Amino acid sequence: MKKRNTPDKSQLVNIEDIVIDENKSKEERIEEFYRQIKNPYHFLCGDVIVNVMFTKNGKSFEDTLKYFLKSEMS
Repeated sequence: MKKRNTPDKSQLVNIEDIVIDENKSKEERIEEFYRQIKNPYHFLCGDVIVNVMFTKNGKSFEDTLKYFLKSEMS
């Protein structure tokens, strides 16, 4: 798997600060999300840096998240 450079934390958008007008169309909400998040592969969730990567033939995001949550709860 190729390693990516993660931007400096001060340059990342906190996803908790994003506000989307639910009265807009689906397309407009998606555009607004991308405009606000700036980089959907690198952002903050609170104080946590989120770095999204995909691999060919790897586990799905859902399976990986389930595994992570189970390991955190045990």
